[in-house]
Amino acid sequence: MMSVSWLHKLFGQTEQGLEDFSFLGADMHSHLLPGIDDGSVNMDDSISMIKGLVKLGFSRLITTPHFMIDGFSNTAAIVSEKLNELKIRLKEEEIEIQIDAAAEYFLDEGFLNAIENDELLSFGEDKYVLFELSYVNEPRNLNEVIFKLCSGGYKPVLAHAERYAYLHSESLNAYQEIKDTGALLQMNILSIAALYKSENKHISESLLKKGLIDFMATDLHNIRQLELLSNTLNSKYLKLAMNNNILLNKKLL
Repeated sequence: MMSVSWLHKLFGQTEQGLEDFSFLGADMHSHLLPGIDDGSVNMDDSISMIKGLVKLGFSRLITTPHFMIDGFSNTAAIVSEKLNELKIRLKEEEIEIQIDAAAEYFLDEGFLNAIENDELLSFGEDKYVLFELSYVNEPRNLNEVIFKLCSGGYKPVLAHAERYAYLHSESLNAYQEIKDTGALLQMNILSIAALYKSENKHISESLLKKGLIDFMATDLHNIRQLELLSNTLNSKYLKLAMNNNILLNKKLL
């Protein structure tokens, strides 16, 4: 249960940092649908997380459950059903927030089949498609997949781009090459708080400084991460992101 002091810290104004994430407006990567991946466990969990995101200044949520053959075998029908259930509960709770759903695709055979059959869940007028890679093995067909997505009229978005160690270098050339191929880069806000690895924090800061990040998102999985999100409001790199005219989050509003 959240303590009163924790809530004050989370939802109160900060003297030196940003007040909230309203400069982004839209969060396009999260795991808020109950019980279908490693995010929200149940409906109460979903409601608590959404209340937190509203308090943190987000006005639109595009939640993106995992799609992966060896992990979470989700379908468009499952996502639609859970989204409708969540919207009904939000209305009952009188929580006003625009919420939609797409997917976070793992680059596997299921994703390739969805591309070939034009069965992708996208978001935004520009048909953005969020996808992730293995953290261990660099895919050999990344350029080909990006090309196919672009050829199909989609705009591919690489999820939490800062988390793939095989892309890390001081020059950031691998990231520039991915963007030159036609993909956009999404960064997790929580990487600034070093939630994952310190090297991810360093790369995140470098990507922001070079203006290579196109979307920032929470990638929220649980209540605990809300507190970590609030802690990033004091980061100078978050202020840098606020002044970055490249960020596309506002385009989703």
